[in-house]
Amino acid sequence: MSDIRIQQRRGVPGVPLNVSPFSLMRRMSEEMDRMFGAPILGATPDQGGWWPPIEVARRKDRIVVCAELPGLDKDAIRIEATDAGLVIEGEKSREVRHAEPPQDGVEVLQSERLYGRFYRLIPLPEGADVEHATAQFTDGVLTVEIPAPERGGSRPIPIR
Repeated sequence: MSDIRIQQRRGVPGVPLNVSPFSLMRRMSEEMDRMFGAPILGATPDQGGWWPPIEVARRKDRIVVCAELPGLDKDAIRIEATDAGLVIEGEKSREVRHAEPPQDGVEVLQSERLYGRFYRLIPLPEGADVEHATAQFTDGVLTVEIPAPERGGSRPIPIR
């Protein structure tokens, strides 16, 4: 009779074994940013309790910034162009929803929803025409389009 050994792969408790190490590192980095520092693109923890995910893209002669802001009304969002870049900020108030009318003594047993103020600063390329920027808010997604000059061609820079 042969001796069969079963190897047990040990990992992080609560994390499926089929998760890539890169996604774990990204998740850890995001959590560290939330706890200790500002994530990329200028959010500061003293100005915001959470950071809505954003996407910044260049589409020909426009910079397009999309921010996911579920559960917010457009009146709770402020957009401003500054010398430093595009500022998106606002606040999501805590709501306690219940199947029945709320009663005294209701306590939230678990909440993974994010509340509070948020602040994002997105640097813009030189020449961005903020005077002709447009914003649209549909289904919890804010889309800001800003005309910007086409990128110039690249050229090598010799090292002396």
